[in-house]
Amino acid sequence: ALKLTPKDALEHKFIDGIIEEPLGGAHYEPQAAFEHLKHSILQNIKAFASFSGQELEQQRQDKFIAMGQFKG
Repeated sequence: ALKLTPKDALEHKFIDGIIEEPLGGAHYEPQAAFEHLKHSILQNIKAFASFSGQELEQQRQDKFIAMGQFKG
């Protein structure tokens, strides 16, 4: 089985970003984890606010098409 790290997934554009966790994990500092998540969500809302629904849909389709094909 292929194992990808989050950085590998980001490099290959399988994911759009990585939200950092507090040292030791989110369960040790839930408020800090919440702030990181909140910042990421607000940043993405701001980045995509100027696009129409159709543009967002097209970007998402293009992203998944660019990932390639699965052959079973």
